[in-house]
Amino acid sequence: MTIEVQGVLLVHEDTSWCRRVARKLADLDVAVHVATSTSGALRVVECNRPEVALVDLAALPTPDCFGLVRSVVNASPAPAVGVWSHRLMPHEAFLLGQLGVRRLLATRPQPQDVMTHARAMADTRPDVVPHLRAFAPHAGPVRETLAAIRDLFLDQVLGAVDESQSAAAEILGITRQAVAQSERAKTGSISRALDVDDEADVG
Repeated sequence: MTIEVQGVLLVHEDTSWCRRVARKLADLDVAVHVATSTSGALRVVECNRPEVALVDLAALPTPDCFGLVRSVVNASPAPAVGVWSHRLMPHEAFLLGQLGVRRLLATRPQPQDVMTHARAMADTRPDVVPHLRAFAPHAGPVRETLAAIRDLFLDQVLGAVDESQSAAAEILGITRQAVAQSERAKTGSISRALDVDDEADVG
């Protein structure tokens, strides 16, 4: 089913770029709304109900930007979400795909291209694996790679929140128990690997 795009949310700090986008989309009778914070973005989603949201991941610190994306995706009704970042890591791309992001861009789109991306996002279902393969083309088996990426991103989030499992759980949208379980499983894997190394040394 084709979704008609009548409103676009831009989460970006460059007001001149946002104005250029607004002028381009005004010719198509598409409203452009601008926000620079999670609370501002959620107000736009609640009050204006745009069909599409484009988020600049550099606009906020890493934990905050993922929290923003999760909040927007979980809103009702939720817009189709796309993001751009010139420094997106594979594990970040994976998490964004898992959250439901429909388009990952390496650079900020040109104003005249925003509507093309918006229409494509509105008609595209989120899929984690293509995002992962696009940003990590030489990854191994998908299941093993996804597990490694989850561990890596959890480490990054825990580091950003001073090892607080509760804060990490809130950012990732999971329970604190799930964070603790993941940490225990990872510790067990490391211990088993060390045991194997010790046995090899003895042999």
